[in-house]
Amino acid sequence: MQTTIEVLAYRQLLFHLGLKEEIFVFTRDHVVPSETVLNMFSVDTRYIYYEPIKPGPLAPGTLFDEWGIGWRKKANGLYYEPFYFPLREAVAKEMGVDLRGAQPSPGNMAGGLTTIEEKSLGAIAKGGSTLIQEFVGYGERPTARGLVVMDTAGNDPESVTAMVAGGAPIILFTTGRGTPVGNPIAPVIKIASNTPVYKKMADDMDLNAGTVLEGEPLLKVVQRIFEFLLKVANGAFTSAERLGHRELFAIEPRGPRV
Repeated sequence: MQTTIEVLAYRQLLFHLGLKEEIFVFTRDHVVPSETVLNMFSVDTRYIYYEPIKPGPLAPGTLFDEWGIGWRKKANGLYYEPFYFPLREAVAKEMGVDLRGAQPSPGNMAGGLTTIEEKSLGAIAKGGSTLIQEFVGYGERPTARGLVVMDTAGNDPESVTAMVAGGAPIILFTTGRGTPVGNPIAPVIKIASNTPVYKKMADDMDLNAGTVLEGEPLLKVVQRIFEFLLKVANGAFTSAERLGHRELFAIEPRGPRV
């Protein structure tokens, strides 16, 4: 982890130390303490280097830390954000996860998927033709408007938890196999992608989008979903809330599990 401190707190610290220096904002509202301040407190936990650690030229405003993660300065120049994650595979191994062995899930395969590539194509299709505006890490709050992709686990509760942590006030959860998933903080609207699942789990589902396959115009289904979303935003309960599915709160674990 990079050592950082909240901006206002750092300004107060500099004032009490009698120091005047330029503040380097690292990420949103946090700054990287200067070498002078770190030395005063005998602290040396700096992982970021201000020169490239890889051969070859870098674009202005970019750098790599000693873990090989690439950082790029935002257009507003206020902070850096990661854009290259070479250790994602290592993180998966640290968590004891085999991405090729765990995906597709048994439910996915029972539904007809054969490879993770097929599942990924389905995820791309869900995004439609809208341009992706931003990629964010697990539980991070987006800074752009529009379609934002978050790096979450494939597990239902863990992915919902991450989106809620990132600021999502309501979750639209599409499912082709059916799930009772809920969340203790934000309402989760369950949308069945096919009529058989909707009928089989009528108590758990909120909406049926499978009618598109039966001839209902897509825009009409979109309108139904939007209208139900407005009702939930105005206080209407989802199926998960009515059934008390508020216990499915999970955070992506890393390291040893007990």
